[in-house]
Amino acid sequence: MPTQLSYPLDAHSKSVIERTMREFLGDMILDVMWDDYFYWMTMFDSIEGWNGSGGPYNWNLSNNPATDLGIQYSNKGVSYISSGIVQISAGPTAGAGTMIDKSPLNQAILSFDQRQRFKTQVKVVTTRLITTYIRIGEITSPPGTTAEKHFGFKIDATTLYGTCGDGTASDASVTLGTIAAGNNLLLEARLIPNDKIVFYSSTTGIDGLKEVGTLTSPLPTGNFTDSIFSTWILIESLGKTGITDKGSWATATVYAVNDVVFVPGVNAYFICKNAHTSGASTEPPIGGSWQNEWEYYGVHISMFEYIQKKPKRASRKLS
Repeated sequence: MPTQLSYPLDAHSKSVIERTMREFLGDMILDVMWDDYFYWMTMFDSIEGWNGSGGPYNWNLSNNPATDLGIQYSNKGVSYISSGIVQISAGPTAGAGTMIDKSPLNQAILSFDQRQRFKTQVKVVTTRLITTYIRIGEITSPPGTTAEKHFGFKIDATTLYGTCGDGTASDASVTLGTIAAGNNLLLEARLIPNDKIVFYSSTTGIDGLKEVGTLTSPLPTGNFTDSIFSTWILIESLGKTGITDKGSWATATVYAVNDVVFVPGVNAYFICKNAHTSGASTEPPIGGSWQNEWEYYGVHISMFEYIQKKPKRASRKLS
């Protein structure tokens, strides 16, 4: 058996190199990631640790954690987990909505001054009179009422936007494309500090992800406020004209287009897309023909991934 490598590489030398790479390369890659990057991902098997925020709780829910486990609610909106998907549903009144955020406090170890990106998958269940924000950084309710330090996406009816702000100037936005109800969007935003934010989207999965827009100002800078990162997923009707709040769904009731009802049994709102008189067959989402008359008034989020280069390389001593 040869005791040293030969060149050109023979079968033995190739085998030794291959075994060595298998033994050490994985640890080398992990060390680079561990030392240089902060990485976090959720597939939403739960929303434990996510915060609900913004206004009075939904009047249709008990607000009892023992019975409403896994549900976040605010200002006539509701967010909950179903089969690994966050279903985020908005109320029909002006400024109504719900938001969930992941913002651990008092750990400002990361900064907008470092390269970072996030990726998410969103199903646009309806495009009727509804606005959705998915972004990193600050947010108010309703969004855009004050200058906010952030970057991310906005879905307004049938239009997808990229947005950003530096906390002092008005938010900037760029149109990224037109979407339709039922689209499954894969979205990615990449921040290159003091340069630009590049936005990507796809309706055909990761292989179809392509660049769709860029913003160069006003870019966020500095540390995240009191948090490792602040990930906001929010949906609001934002006082859209033409929406009518019809309370809880009822049978034998005349409903018009853009009437919104709440269905307590499924903790969600639905918006009417065809005028009709309700009956058992049209009860959302139970009746056999309910989808002919109603759409779920919200979006579904099934994945969120975030990565950022750390401000400086960590130094470690191996024991």
